[in-house]
Amino acid sequence: MEERSQLSVSGLSARPLESDETGPDARIQALTLADDGADGSFVTAGWQGIETIQYNPHDPVAFAGNHETLLYEPFASYDVDAREWIPHGLESWEFDDDEVLLQLRDDLTWSDGTAVTADDLLTQFVLAFVADDDVWEHLAGVTAVDETTFTLSLAEPVNESSFEFLLLDRTINTPAHVFAEFFDRLNDGEEVDAVGNDLRSFELEEPVASGPFELEERTAEYVRYATRETHPRASAIGVDGFTVEQRSSVAGHVDDLLEGTLDGLDHLLVSTHELESIPDTVTELHHPGTFGYGLAFNHADDHVGRREVRQAIALAIHTDFVADRADPRLTAVPSVPAGLASSITDAVLGEDLEQFDPYDHDCPRATSLLESAGYERTADGSWVDSTGAPLSLTIQYTSGWAEWQVATDTIASQLRDFGMDVTLAPAERGLLESTLSDGDFQVTALEWNTAGVAGFNPAASLAFQLRNRHFDSSTSFLNYPDTVEVPAMDGSDTMEVDLDAAFDLLETAPESQADAIVRDLAWVVNQDLPMLPIYDDVRQVLVRSDRWTVPDEVHSITDQRQLLSWLANRGTLEPAAE
Repeated sequence: MEERSQLSVSGLSARPLESDETGPDARIQALTLADDGADGSFVTAGWQGIETIQYNPHDPVAFAGNHETLLYEPFASYDVDAREWIPHGLESWEFDDDEVLLQLRDDLTWSDGTAVTADDLLTQFVLAFVADDDVWEHLAGVTAVDETTFTLSLAEPVNESSFEFLLLDRTINTPAHVFAEFFDRLNDGEEVDAVGNDLRSFELEEPVASGPFELEERTAEYVRYATRETHPRASAIGVDGFTVEQRSSVAGHVDDLLEGTLDGLDHLLVSTHELESIPDTVTELHHPGTFGYGLAFNHADDHVGRREVRQAIALAIHTDFVADRADPRLTAVPSVPAGLASSITDAVLGEDLEQFDPYDHDCPRATSLLESAGYERTADGSWVDSTGAPLSLTIQYTSGWAEWQVATDTIASQLRDFGMDVTLAPAERGLLESTLSDGDFQVTALEWNTAGVAGFNPAASLAFQLRNRHFDSSTSFLNYPDTVEVPAMDGSDTMEVDLDAAFDLLETAPESQADAIVRDLAWVVNQDLPMLPIYDDVRQVLVRSDRWTVPDEVHSITDQRQLLSWLANRGTLEPAAE
């Protein structure tokens, strides 16, 4: 194969990709075993309508979504315990000065029998450029060197750990021979926008799979994927396939699970209330999530724009109690609020952890903070500012998200008990995001971390809290300043942090320097509370253990939205012995 090089580009400006996990529909999927599934087949039910499913991965609106992990081989998977990436479709990746060398496995094929080669990666990354993929903010070009060797030319030095999250959290999903038309048009010099528009509207109804399953049958009611006998892991896979149907009722899933007609639920987040007791025939597995629930403050507000008020709010809230009320099984409270996923906070901060404020429930300390800021407590126990105006808070939250409503109600009750005047304002998610992007709010119950595996990247989770550029906001929708002064960690004086400069440096810094920058940014979050993390999500899997065997522990597996299919193609989900 001739060496092929494409897109030597400088000065790229890429649009941040939007999260596809911003609502309950996108966070829910269920796996079921059909009545005729005794042969080892799963029937999978999701929320996406069967008629809307198509397999062009470059159409972010209509792509098959949760089916991706069935069809396409991941580059790698992230082990949150070890905080490292485990190779899958890639055999290895190596950073070398101004390039990253990727080595493909040499035994992968597409489901039409064509070998997976570096040409496929070349096509995938070139079309990712058309889609403004964030990875291209750091690339000058890409090259297919030989059948299995591929290089990324870096536009500038990168922090390797952060760049791995951009690079490796993807699947091998673009066969060159299927998408050749778009690649060739770009090579011929056609305008990128024109090619991009046609690429996004391209409908691919017959997927060519690189992963362990392939399309077998599609009807108006379901889609069936069969295990690929030619896949390298085929002999270890313990299921015959998955059938995907559409479901719309969470309660119906739970009822069918308990009655034995469902085989399992994957990331449905069945609450303790909905599942009051788990029968012996069902096994529940947990593994860490991100996204979470917290409070976002408008820093232009007269009250919550003051650090002492935000800290007093944190101290007046009994965080563990809030998390338990929301759901004791599906929430995890960070040891300290530092803008880091709860499952990695202690490891990232290390010996510095003891310097961070845990904001344990402490109303006397909260009282002192408000008094130091000029607030007074009246005879009836309510707080007023120096003008005599009440310390009033309006907290908006997403209507219809049950555990968020419980958490927000609990927080409001605790703050009222402390003497704050709190009003709750439920809003449909789209309206809530609009008020955020416009800065038209005071306090909002909101996710405090980016969704998915990216949430385990300290740089991403800290940027989520300190830069606040999501929801189509060109500047901080929290009206958070670009430069922040906080007490120094050693208590000697103060430290001033230029956030833009710090994050720019974090993108290129070597690991030892990056660790110090992460610690400083986490310290800013802890001391200034741009947002207040309350708890992380804990992802859940429920399996009919009388019909299937699963491992006892899946804690390290964090990056597969369809965990049961991931377990199946790793050979750890199998029919139970009769």
